[in-house]
Amino acid sequence: MTFHVPWQPEHFAMLMQLRADPSLSWQRIASELTREFGIPRTGQAARFEYSQLKLNGEFEVGPVSYYMPQVQPTPAPDKPQDAIDVPNVILISDTHCGCRQAIINPKVKITLDGGGSYEASPFQIDLWNKKWVILWNTIVPRWTKKEPFVIIHLGDIMDSVHHNSTTQISQNPVDQKRIAKTVLYPLTQMKGFSGLYIIRGTEAHSGASSHMEEELAQELGAIPDNCGNYARYELWKYVGTGSIAKRALIHCMHHIGTTGSQHYESTAIHKELIEALVEAGRWGSRAPDYVIRGHRHRYIATRIASDTGHSMGVVVPGWQGKTPFVFRMPGSRQSVPQFGAVLIRAGKEEHYLREQCWVGSRQIPE
Repeated sequence: MTFHVPWQPEHFAMLMQLRADPSLSWQRIASELTREFGIPRTGQAARFEYSQLKLNGEFEVGPVSYYMPQVQPTPAPDKPQDAIDVPNVILISDTHCGCRQAIINPKVKITLDGGGSYEASPFQIDLWNKKWVILWNTIVPRWTKKEPFVIIHLGDIMDSVHHNSTTQISQNPVDQKRIAKTVLYPLTQMKGFSGLYIIRGTEAHSGASSHMEEELAQELGAIPDNCGNYARYELWKYVGTGSIAKRALIHCMHHIGTTGSQHYESTAIHKELIEALVEAGRWGSRAPDYVIRGHRHRYIATRIASDTGHSMGVVVPGWQGKTPFVFRMPGSRQSVPQFGAVLIRAGKEEHYLREQCWVGSRQIPE
């Protein structure tokens, strides 16, 4: 069934307003027009067809074809509506599955290449039972108030084979992908889960063009970008369920500069935040409320006042303990590892951040 919606002046005015924001896709613009003007829809199956919207120096606007399928179609790359209109975003990073010092699901027996298996270490069992399980079973429901949420993984899902290291459970990427699926797939079955986004990490851990993370993201049903890639280098996302102006805007990438001294730990992420604000002002785009990065395995946040209340730069902790590589790094070799996650929540009146950051135990003196 097809409805032809006459194009009204107010439609065009809102279109021009939305198109001024380069982070909005056509699918998102369709969602906002539908919400604003009450055009009939049938949930996730409904979509706009923008074939008659052209940019030839000016907009040539004609009627909009609106499709209401009689049957549920095969899932398309378009973002599901419940992943767009969500009040909560949970951010995790650097799980490095496949490393003996990283998160693993000890409840599932993984058959490795050749028929063998791996038994989780006491450290990994503790990391799973006393941190990972508590995060998802207790902290996340409290954070989200049992409302819908999406998960964003900021990259380095698997450890791969890197820097001549020998700390992997298996150096076969297929084995590492199996390990990662046993960790991440249960999250997609949680009550309130509305979507998964995957950010591409370091090629040393995800392969050339992050092909390992792309393959895993597709198998996990991650939300693809506008090019159909299931893992992406960056993500601009609104958080909240009200009008665009009242939602929080976040920008997620994996990489961020590191430092050999904790005195300067805030420098790189705060510079990243300021550069995002300058770039937005330079080109007339909306500035992000949160600039979010991974990579460093340590939590830190900086905050400044802004016209939306505040703007923050955030580095999300990881889920990997100290490897031989870390013991060579100044600033990290003496520190205890950090594990955890971050929430971004946007309500009717405000948006805010919550963090959970655990630290590992220092070695017991002999």
